[in-house]
Amino acid sequence: MNDFLELLRGRQLATHPELESDFDLELVSDLYRYLNENNLRGGFFSAADSERVLERHVYESLLFAVYTRRQYYVVSGQAVSRETRVLDAGTGPGLPGMFF
Repeated sequence: MNDFLELLRGRQLATHPELESDFDLELVSDLYRYLNENNLRGGFFSAADSERVLERHVYESLLFAVYTRRQYYVVSGQAVSRETRVLDAGTGPGLPGMFF
């Protein structure tokens, strides 16, 4: 089992099969670790969010990307394109966009 998925489950956050199939969870885990360790020094998020970087930024960004891609398919009846493996779902300030 992937350590990142275990972390999500430990925080009682739902996991999706698409999280494993659509994302390189080692990279996601590395990003989370970086944000968690450097948030206060780097000023990425507010100090009040320091304890909730996983829930409020990493996890929400992942689920938003899964949902947006799925909705595109529902509306259009096709994948974004056969060449496209990345979907920019508009992630705000840009830092969560490192996932994509």
